[in-house]
Amino acid sequence: YLAICAYTDVFAHSLYQVMGRPALAQDERFRTRDMRVQYAPELDVLIGEWTGSRTTAEAVAKLVAAGIPAAEVRKPSAAVRDPRVVARNETVPMLHPKYGVVDDVYAMGLPIKFSQATAGFDEPPPSMGEHNQTVYGDLLGYDAKRIEELRAQGII
Repeated sequence: YLAICAYTDVFAHSLYQVMGRPALAQDERFRTRDMRVQYAPELDVLIGEWTGSRTTAEAVAKLVAAGIPAAEVRKPSAAVRDPRVVARNETVPMLHPKYGVVDDVYAMGLPIKFSQATAGFDEPPPSMGEHNQTVYGDLLGYDAKRIEELRAQGII
């Protein structure tokens, strides 16, 4: 499977060229965006015939070479590990506070970069109950005895 983003007339007409069907740019059903939407099922058949006659890699290479946004459709587990995605920090390997980097566990990254700003993940999420003293003691004012009673009752 592959995704093709030919949402403008320029992209669509380039797609027709790549498909070897330049006359589709003059076909009233496919010439403009509004008409392509109206006749989407018919256009999908034509595109499917073209993509079905080559490998995904071949189709994507031809489309990308023509400047048409296209990519292989992958399972999420493969997409988050794509070297290009990782290199752009769109996904990042998770760092466990106790075990370090955990193989095959990725999280959303921060792919947007500003020249004068620093952004990142300062700390991992807290462990269960890690901040009980701060919340119950410092913020709510419970003394040590009350906190221990809550813990003994299984409340915290």
